[in-house]
Parts: sequence; C-alpha cells; structure tokens
Amino acid sequence: MSDSAGTAPRFVEIRHTLAIRSLVSYTAPRSAFVTNVLIVSAYADFRDIYTFGLRHEGLWAEAIKSPSEAEVVLRRMRPDAITFHLGHDESEWTDCAFLLKMAQPAPVILLTGWVHPDGRTARKAFELGCAAFVIEPCVPDDLASIIERVIAGERGINWHRP
Repeated sequence: MSDSAGTAPRFVEIRHTLAIRSLVSYTAPRSAFVTNVLIVSAYADFRDIYTFGLRHEGLWAEAIKSPSEAEVVLRRMRPDAITFHLGHDESEWTDCAFLLKMAQPAPVILLTGWVHPDGRTARKAFELGCAAFVIEPCVPDDLASIIERVIAGERGINWHRP
C-alpha cells in the first residue's frame, strides 16, 4: 500500500533488495562447498537471488554481469558448470557463443524466459553447445538439481516448470 506521497512501495523494494544482498554475503566459507557454479546475467536481482539460492542448496556460486568478465573469473574459479541468463536482446546469443568457447570444458546451462513456441530457441541453444535449456520461472532448488544432472554428464536437458 502506498502512502499519500507514494513512497512506501519504493521503500519496501529497497529494504527487500538490501536484505537479499546481506543474505548473499552471509554464507558458509567457500571451502565448505564442493561444486562451483558461475552465474552470468546482466540483471543484478537475478545474480543476487541465484547466488544466494544456489549457495543455500550447497553449491558455491559466483556471479558476473557479462561474458566479457568471464575470462579472468574462469581462470581463477574453474567452475563445474556455468549458468547463462539470456534476456530478450538478440545480441546476447553472440555473448552466449563467446562464453561457450571460453567455458570449455565446463558445461553451460542457458536460462531464459524468452522462447519461441515452435522450439527454435531451444534448438539454437543446443546447436551452440549448451548442455541444458531452462525456461523461466525456475527456482534455485530446481536449477541446483539441473546443475547436478549436467555435472553428472547428462546433456540435452530441456526443462520447464510443469
């Protein structure tokens, strides 16, 4: 509910974002985790929610904004899997292809809410070499189970919430 000045919803949104960021920074030390996951997304909220959620599921997750930041992080982190969040911008496919080339041998999971009903989005992801194609919405515990399946060697996963 908004007060007469219309400030209450924005205040609640800011408090919610700060609460998520403080939770993300308060997790167990990295040495407590076995699986390393790199999250690539242009959206800060997406990075925050999935970093916290995957850490809560027992996976070590780090997040970056774009594939251009990945080279340094990939050398340092050596992730077991990479989750790439694809927005609606067609140029992001180029970013995905760039990331796939750098990521070897780590499998890439493409996560998006922008899909064509004829299945061409998933086909394009698999043609590029993605291990899994995930349609949003996808809660962190579902993503964690997909990541574990991919790390175990499963490929061609085409997931959507039933």
